[in-house]
Parts: sequence; structure tokens; C-alpha cells
Amino acid sequence: MLQWLFLIRLTIKNRIENQFLRLFETFAIIKKWNRVRFFFFMKLLGAIPAIIVAFTSLKFLYRPELKNVWGACIFLGFLIFHAIQGLIVYRRTHFPTESNLYNVSPRSERFIYLMLLAEQWFWLICTYPSIYILAFSVYIGIHPELTLIGSIFVISTGFFLALICFIIFNLGYGLYMVHKVLKPIGIFRFAGYIITSSIFCALGYSIILVISPFIFIVREQFKSWDQVIDNRMWEELFPLVQDYVTLKMHWIFDFAFNESSFLVRFENEFYSGSMLYWIIIVCFGGFVLLFFKQLMPQYNFTESIIQRSFGRDFLVAYSKMLQKFREVLFPNDIFLWKDTQQLKESRWIISPQFFSLVFLSYESSFYFGIFLAAVNSVSNVGYIVTFIITFSLLTIVNQAYELREEFPILFLISSEGKQIELIRLSKTPILKLYLAKLKFMRLTMIIPMMIIIMMSLWMFQGLWSHLFTIFWVQCLAYWISPLCQLYISPQISKFKNQNKLDVGDTIEEVNIYRKFQAIPRKFAVVPLLIALYLLIFLHLPQEVINMLPYAFSIYFTLIVIVFGTIANSISKRGASKLEFERRL
Repeated sequence: MLQWLFLIRLTIKNRIENQFLRLFETFAIIKKWNRVRFFFFMKLLGAIPAIIVAFTSLKFLYRPELKNVWGACIFLGFLIFHAIQGLIVYRRTHFPTESNLYNVSPRSERFIYLMLLAEQWFWLICTYPSIYILAFSVYIGIHPELTLIGSIFVISTGFFLALICFIIFNLGYGLYMVHKVLKPIGIFRFAGYIITSSIFCALGYSIILVISPFIFIVREQFKSWDQVIDNRMWEELFPLVQDYVTLKMHWIFDFAFNESSFLVRFENEFYSGSMLYWIIIVCFGGFVLLFFKQLMPQYNFTESIIQRSFGRDFLVAYSKMLQKFREVLFPNDIFLWKDTQQLKESRWIISPQFFSLVFLSYESSFYFGIFLAAVNSVSNVGYIVTFIITFSLLTIVNQAYELREEFPILFLISSEGKQIELIRLSKTPILKLYLAKLKFMRLTMIIPMMIIIMMSLWMFQGLWSHLFTIFWVQCLAYWISPLCQLYISPQISKFKNQNKLDVGDTIEEVNIYRKFQAIPRKFAVVPLLIALYLLIFLHLPQEVINMLPYAFSIYFTLIVIVFGTIANSISKRGASKLEFERRL
């Protein structure tokens, strides 16, 4: 047992040291610092805002008469957080990349699973200290009657219940994902995707219906620019907005805090003796699950999953379709051929979110509901065209972002791992490897692009004179969006990850990718959103409204040209460095 605990400690230490590996290599002044201590120092610095939030909440927001509500909400939120974390780490516990080593281990699959689960639990505590500080400080703060022993008991009980919740949700969700991966991707999965997408679309549509009265209140108040700069008009507006918001807030509170609501019933149960009874049952049930061998992950099937091929399966058909696209568009790109071939072998990564990869993410369906409601609520041509352009741009950019976030093993060059040394020895330009990843993302976005065009035509309402403008912006967004996500990858890629699941997942990589992909989005999307807000709330001259789509298409074209030039230069410099230096 001590040897396995030492192995867990060593694994966590390696993961910690890998989080800021590029930072330590770049700046010589910190190269001799202890990386583990630096990691915990940064996490403690990140906990300072949690302390400030806890103090502010207790000082200005907390009311003693709502003590029970606060306690119940903190308890429920704490358990939900650990349930979500248990869901997130299912790949590391049920699809470990070291499964070949586990197959020859003398230990049982239950023991291996518990060790992997323990590693993820300790890693969770190491990476989110601010959550624990915030939750326990606020809970103990609203219960000043607790003694030191009572506070220790609350913290221990909280950790114990959170651990049980973490285990139950990880075990259940992991088994569900194993079942999904082992089964062919068929029509029932597709039907589930359509139903879920429709729900998100309806949710977006409903939100616009709810807030549209507020928008009309503002629009009726300001019908000219003179009224916008008139203080008296704003003084008249505030009571109207306040009345509307107050009415909605009363409805929400009446719904949330009536005697039959879940929150009130949970509060009453939480501070009654029956809650302890249910907690004991849940904890006992969580431990019992660990003793069922049938519920333990079977690590001997991972290789069969990777190699498995289904004759009638959407993933196989999709892979063949991408091969056809590649043969037509990029017939001589050997790296792209490898990427499309490996698509079927990445079933364990792709299968759970397959339709989000092939079609559109659920967030894009939500956007469609929002803009469909917005288009249906107006009749002005300028408004409709601007809404369609905004929808197209947001959806295409978001789709590229989701592809990189959800499938870094497919699209980041660091997924090549130690094979990068073979590429160097072959004297093949590494820039070709990067360009292949870029082409691969564009190939996978062909179907989402076609769906977005069809959605735009649905909202189009026969405005054929603006067809070229909308299609031009969509084509530019399709070309530039993958570049926004990948142009920095040659500069920060790491090729010595301990685990395939660590590709693009270290703290510095996540932060750098998100910050650098946000730069072009701010220049391209934010001006359009500002114009959209002005259109929604203010009466602009009709000439300005009609010219806005054309002005933005010209502006967006210039942004694409400038950013494309800069991004290509950055990626080429990064690829040149990879040719000569030993990377992480």
C-alpha cells in the first residue's frame, strides 16, 4: 500500500512540475526555483479572491434570518461541484492511457481504480484550494456558535461527503461512457443529440421572449440621439426598468421560496434529523458500489476499443467522408492522411461528444434559438442581416473553439509526443505538421459550416440582395477561426507529457491558448456586438442601419487579412524553433 501511495505522490508531483514547464524553460531567473512550491504558491495567491469574496459575503450580503438557506445552498453547491468534477475526470479513471501496464499488474481492477481515483481526488484538492476556503469559511462564518472541534468536524464531514459524491458520480458516469464507447454510434444517439439541441434552441428562444419587453421599454424611451443625451429621459427610464425587474424578481423568489419549492424543502430536510438518515444511506450505498466487481472498470478492453471498427457506424462513415474530402482538397498531405486515419482509433476520445464534433455544439444551438427569436421580432432588413451575420460569426468561431477545447489530442501538434523526434530526423519541415492540423480542423468544420448556412437561409426571409455579404463573412470566418485557435501552438507545445490526456491541459497551456485565441475575437466580434447592442436598444437612422452589414463585412475582411498575416508569421517562427531546439 505504501508503494502505491508513493506512486500516487510521484504522479501528482510530475503533473505539478509539468504545469509551468514552459515558463521555467523560458525565464532563466526562475529556472532554479522549486516547481512544486511555485505551483502551491500560485494556488494560494489564487485563493486570495476567495477570502475576499467570503469576507464580503458575510459582511454585506448575509442576513441572520436566512442562515438556514445559506447553509443548505453552500452544502448543496459543494456537493454539486464535486459531482461535476467526478464526471469530468472519467477519462483518467476509466480510459487510462497506461492500461497495458495495468493489465500485467498483480493488483485487482478495483484496487487500480481506487488508486486512479485517489490520484484525481488529491489533484482536485491541489488545484482548487480556493473552493474549499470559500465554502468552509462562509459556512463556519454563518455558524459562529461552532467551537474549534465543531469546525473541524464540519470540515471533515464536508470532505467525506464530497468524496462519496465524487466517487458515485465518477463511477456511474464512467460506466455510462464506457457503454457509449463500446456501442456503435447509431440512430438512437443521433436522435438524442437532436432532442438535446432542440431543448437548447428552445431555451435561447424563450430567453429572448422574456427579455424582449425590457428591450421595447428602452427603445420606446429613446427615439433620437437628443433623447439619449438628455438626463431627464434616463431619470424617467430607471423607474420603468426598476418596476419590470422587480416584478420578475418577485416571480423568481415566489417560485424559489414557496412552501412546495425544492429549495425550501431541502432547507427543511437539511436541518432535520431525516437528513442525517439519508446521508448515512447515501454514504453506505457509495461504499457498497465499490465492492461490486461488475461496476469496476475493465482495463483490458482499452486496446480493443482503440482498434475496434464497426461496419455500420457513424464514426466509420464520418472518417471515410473526411478521407474523401482530403483526397479531393489535399491529396498529397501525408500528415493530414495520418490524422484522418487515426480518427477511428480515437473512438474513446471522440465517441462521447461525437455529434458535437460532426455537427454543432449545444451552445451553437442555443445561439440559433436566440437569433431566430430576434429575427422574428423585427421586420427591418438591416436588423435581420446584422443578426444573421452575428449569428454566423459567433457560431463558427465557437465551433472552432469547442473543437480545440474538447479534442486537443486531435488538433494540437503536441499530441505527436515523442514522434516529433522522428519528424526532425526525417528532415521534414515541422511547419507541414502544423499546417496539417490546421487543414484537419477545417475539414471537420465543413459540415458545421453547411449547417450554419442552412440555418442562415432559414432566417433569411428572402433577402437575396444581401446573400453575397452574408456568405462572404461566413467564408472568411470559416477560414480564420481554426487559425485563431492553433496559430500559437508551435510556440508553446510540449512533447513530453506523461499522459496523452495532459495534451493541452496544463495550466500554462490552457491560459495561453485561451488568451491568444481571444485577441482576434476581440477585434473581430466585439465591434459587431457593440453595434448590435446599439441596434437593439436605440433608434438609429435608417441609412446607418442599412449600411451597417456592408461596413462590417469590409471591416471584418481587413481584420482577417491583417490577423492572418500576423498569425502565419507567428506560427512559422514557432515551427522554425521546433526544427532546432529540444522541446518539452
